[in-house]
Amino acid sequence: MNSVHFESGLSEEIAIVLSCPGKDEEEATPQGPAKGQTGTNLNAILNILTNDFNRSGFTRTDIVVTNSWAQVEYIKKTQRAEAELQQVLGVSNLNRLASEIENISKYIVACGENAKVSVSMLEYAGKLKEGVKIIYIKHLGSQAINLNVSTDIDGNEIVTYSRAADKPDHETRSLVKIENDNMTKRLTVVAHEVNQQLTRRLNGTKTVG
Repeated sequence: MNSVHFESGLSEEIAIVLSCPGKDEEEATPQGPAKGQTGTNLNAILNILTNDFNRSGFTRTDIVVTNSWAQVEYIKKTQRAEAELQQVLGVSNLNRLASEIENISKYIVACGENAKVSVSMLEYAGKLKEGVKIIYIKHLGSQAINLNVSTDIDGNEIVTYSRAADKPDHETRSLVKIENDNMTKRLTVVAHEVNQQLTRRLNGTKTVG
């Protein structure tokens, strides 16, 4: 059953594991995971994987989306943005996560440190389907993406401007347009990273990171 932290898919081939639901997920109608900017980023990455890298099965309606921690966390409500690692690794929480992804047959994409550690623990404990391939990437929140991705897919620096006056004369785009274009570049880099890991795993190379 779908909830604030979990969304079933039409298939059990692919799952995305995020960190935890937040304010956007709590206030959405209906409630569900990845409803705010993280959801927008996730959907963009899925579209890039499907349309640019010709990966099948990465349509949002097809995949399972869940979280390493099921409870809603955000500063004004719980005085924190994520659960502590020891809570994520608690037996009851790991059992909950295992029940949601144990039948995933092809790929599990763990986004962020809490997701990485919890999925790794389930893999180590033999709680995941034999042969499923694990992909690890950074947190999909915009703040984390902006912090971790500074160059585009071709290695060129992603240039930002804090004020319109800082733009060079040849730059005619608005600051909002520049920001949106830069996020697209960053999300393309993340999708490229996922695509590379998928290729390595299909070739039998263990993912590191």
